[in-house]
Amino acid sequence: MLALLRDSVAWIVIAYIAIRSFSPRTAWPLVALAMCGTLLAKIVIVNNTLTPADVAAMPLALTGALVLGKQGSRQPITLIWLLAGYLVVSGLSPFNFHTAQVFHWIPFTGSLSGSMLLNLKALAAKAFFIGALIYLALDYGFTLKRTATVLAASLLALEIAQVWVGTHTPEITDAILVLFIASAFLALPGAGTPHIPSNAAGDAADHTADRQRDRIKTSSNPEPGLLDRAWLYPRSGRLVLLVLATIALTALIYAVLGLPKIPYNVRELFGGQSSWWRIGFFSLAIFSFGIGGTIAGHCVARSRVP
Repeated sequence: MLALLRDSVAWIVIAYIAIRSFSPRTAWPLVALAMCGTLLAKIVIVNNTLTPADVAAMPLALTGALVLGKQGSRQPITLIWLLAGYLVVSGLSPFNFHTAQVFHWIPFTGSLSGSMLLNLKALAAKAFFIGALIYLALDYGFTLKRTATVLAASLLALEIAQVWVGTHTPEITDAILVLFIASAFLALPGAGTPHIPSNAAGDAADHTADRQRDRIKTSSNPEPGLLDRAWLYPRSGRLVLLVLATIALTALIYAVLGLPKIPYNVRELFGGQSSWWRIGFFSLAIFSFGIGGTIAGHCVARSRVP
């Protein structure tokens, strides 16, 4: 039942984002194609099984998305409560009380033992739901700072409740995930200010979209056929910031690897605790993902055939 609830809520969120990003004529076929593709992938990819919850969640999610579609500007707040309810139910299930267990202040403590694949899947699902909550809150009109603060405090309280309730490992990971994901949202244009609620002010939204299109047109290269590559050469201040961020991340990973009870195989992934220079290359590679995505985004935005 919990898997059915998880998959249904996830597909409803995906349908909502698709409708907000594309026209309904395009969004619904894309969602249906994603659902069918997921079912087929579970059949042909090894170590995957197709469960009744996987199949039942898709029509249930489509029905829920259609019902939510009639709420207009109230859609995001309804989805926020739906996501929050799922996180509470999944975090405290099976709702059995027990003697107090230790609260872990080291992040990702519960992910350092057992099956790494299952741990990674659970972490990815949690990151998806946290990111969806932040996206919906911004779409409804809340500020990013307020959203991140309330969500981090709520998930921390939920983790503290796991000390006495449920079978999960109480740790600080969820609150830290909120801060990381909120930082990623902060890098998006306009994420620091509240958005106009969907379908709440049609004229204002159209006017804002027109101004954005005009700004894109005026900022584009006036000479056709020539590509302005000035953005490819970063300023010295940004290079210094990149170096400082790489050093900080390297020091953080190095410190975490030196903590007690860290499995030896985790240290060996970085060549041992003394291989700080390998950790430095690893930190730089992490930032390169964002840099590469930015370059790809600029190229697509300026291309005539994106």
